Amino acid sequence: MRTEAVPFAEKRKGKYFGTEINETWYRRYRHQGWLARGNGEWWIAEQTFFFHRYLTRSPLLLPLSKVHAIKLGSWHAGQWAMGRRILKFLWMKDGSLLSSGFLLTRHARDALTLKAQFEQMISAIPRCGA
Repeated sequence: MRTEAVPFAEKRKGKYFGTEINETWYRRYRHQGWLARGNGEWWIAEQTFFFHRYLTRSPLLLPLSKVHAIKLGSWHAGQWAMGRRILKFLWMKDGSLLSSGFLLTRHARDALTLKAQFEQMISAIPRCGA
């Protein structure tokens, strides 16, 4: 069992499943590069989650100050993760509740550890008006 903290500045492989509007699998957020799914690398820097899909110019940016909850699941945006745990960041943008799903690890215990680490990180970020 691996429970050590993940060094968030280090790039790690993952998969982006898409971003749902109001947690409805068939309502996909389509703005600013959030539509296209794909494999890539993720990391955290300056209180921002970055996911750079392969063969794209710039990464997706998710400020952790906008995230208000994190969930785990095996389905997201109409895709199944073959039993693996998808981390779902729930956040607000332009008045919409968005849920962005990422496969960041292959192991369920590691996903639980990551979820706890993200929740701790998010709770430590000062909120400005949200």
